[in-house]
Order: sequence, then structure tokens, then C-alpha cells
Amino acid sequence: MRGGTVKFLATLASLQRDMDNHFLSPQTMYKYCNENIEGINFIYISSEDLTLVRTALNERLDTANTIPGTRSYHQFVPLGHQKMGTTLCSVDEEFALIHDFGNIQITTVNLVPGDYACVSYEQKW
Repeated sequence: MRGGTVKFLATLASLQRDMDNHFLSPQTMYKYCNENIEGINFIYISSEDLTLVRTALNERLDTANTIPGTRSYHQFVPLGHQKMGTTLCSVDEEFALIHDFGNIQITTVNLVPGDYACVSYEQKW
């Protein structure tokens, strides 16, 4: 069962209820899904909990290094404590890019004409 099926079943159930009993809150939808849809483990996260987590992670995320061109890659594979390999397609056998967060270096594999290259000068891209 996929997300679209869950939304369909919840919408159908809500519309079949009395006017005063439609799903008007995320808590009501969560309760319905948890009690009536089998095979999926539903988790409810309140706005307050989400705000607390965002606040706690804000400093960490503000100083985080990103992998350049993230949108161009399909799959990300951890290769160690500070290395991440990326592929363009899930069936690729070789990584298109290996990013080392420790050295802030990029090793590119299989460069062909038309590909991009990155240059680091004094730790700046």
C-alpha cells in the first residue's frame, strides 16, 4: 500500500461520515489510519515537537557542509564516517562522485566532455 492509497482511504472514510465527524485535524486522520489500515506503522508528530527538533538542530544544520549538485544525483551511499558516494541512477555500478566531508575534497569518476568540474581554493568553492 502506498501513500496515495492511504490518502484515498482516509478521504473516502471522512466523506462517508456525518457532517460533524469529518477528519478536520491531523490527529483525527492519524487515529483513523492507525486503527483501520493494516500493514503500515503510522507515526504522528505534532507541530510543537517538530518546532522543538528544528530549534535543536538549527545550529548543527547551519554549519553543515553540503554535497555540491545534490539535485543531480539519485542515490547517496555512506562510505565511512565522513565520505558519501553518489550515483546518477540507482543501477549505476560506479559512483559518479565521492564527497569527503573531512577533507572537503571531491573525487570525480568517469569525466566526459560536457561534465562539470569543481575547484577548491583555500577551502572555498
